[in-house]
Amino acid sequence: MHVQIVELSHVGHRMMHVRHVAEAFLPLVDRVTVSVTRDILQSVEFKTHVAPLSDRIVVDATVAAPKPTKSQYCAAWQSSMLLRHAVDRVNPDHVWLPTVDLMTQGMGMAACLGRRTFPHGVESEGIMHRCTPAYPGNTALRRFKLAMIAHLIRRAPWTRLHTVDHLAYDWMRDRGGPLAVRARLLGDPVDPFTPLEKTEARKRLGIPDQGRYIGCSGTLDSHKGLHLLIPAFARALLADDDRLLLVGRFATRLKKMIDGEFAQLVDNGRIVVIDRYVSDEQLMTSLAAMDVVCTPSAGHLGISNIALRAAAVHRPVLGCDFGWQGMILLKLGLGWVCAVEDLDVFARTIETCLGAAADFPLSPAIDRLVEFHSIENYAASITQRMRERLGQPPAPNRRQWEWVLEAL
Repeated sequence: MHVQIVELSHVGHRMMHVRHVAEAFLPLVDRVTVSVTRDILQSVEFKTHVAPLSDRIVVDATVAAPKPTKSQYCAAWQSSMLLRHAVDRVNPDHVWLPTVDLMTQGMGMAACLGRRTFPHGVESEGIMHRCTPAYPGNTALRRFKLAMIAHLIRRAPWTRLHTVDHLAYDWMRDRGGPLAVRARLLGDPVDPFTPLEKTEARKRLGIPDQGRYIGCSGTLDSHKGLHLLIPAFARALLADDDRLLLVGRFATRLKKMIDGEFAQLVDNGRIVVIDRYVSDEQLMTSLAAMDVVCTPSAGHLGISNIALRAAAVHRPVLGCDFGWQGMILLKLGLGWVCAVEDLDVFARTIETCLGAAADFPLSPAIDRLVEFHSIENYAASITQRMRERLGQPPAPNRRQWEWVLEAL
């Protein structure tokens, strides 16, 4: 059996997902081919996550890079055509895509026009991280666009369509028909990490040990709400040794904020900046160094992987009161939420959270949540269909979401 993994971008956690998918299938199948664009091949993310597997996989870097476009629908169509050509060249038995948000819409367009995406007999699976129709539109035009996207998602010819977003999964199941049959709820994988004491984590990062830290790590941009966190922290009435820790590669807009309006807070050590791409271990160490992990991605569609990683290192989370965060953080008792777009409310909540962090009780469901999102459970879930095709039993000890909720 030959599995092809296709990814057209290295942004965010995409290469991490490629690695996890490849590692899950390698023990089961004869051949794993990873198809990417040539520019991805040169990225630090590819070199960190996928290149170490190069002696066990086939790397296909012949996929054409998507051309820049301002149209969401043009981008969707283009990505589905690039996928079709990549599959035709490699001729796999099974196709897996770690990120299929726009591509699913493009596949739906192709289906509406009577054009195939996959050859006969080739099965396909993918993960939808941002399912926009699962979130209500606030204008008539927005609702019309969401209805169009919903129609395209229903027409996309996936064998199975996975999502890590509970709201998206409920939306897919509620639609009924083929989409409900294809839908699967999947954990968002978190690498294993032994929880560290804050003092040790701060020592490893080379940052001051004293004081309380709130912060965020990963790709630092406006999508994560850092343009709100920085000014809210500046407004908060805190002790002189309370700090904001920001770890990861900065987007241009955030870099200008740090170097401009908030440069004095950096200079006096109130904002601690580590501006570079960080490995998974370094990212987890940075979260362990914090008293509170902040994920203020206002209006974010989908799951917060950083919030899950915070749970893995037993740190409470301050998130936005919207979507997955608004539901899961409170439901499982993982931290606090607030209206992060109101900077005064955000600043007051930062004060409250830092004051309560030392005595914040661990949720009874936290260990089950971490196990549900473990690499092992992720592998068991994404290989379920392949095991069926190979006539093998399901992976042992696979955890379902209901098992997490039983701990509450």
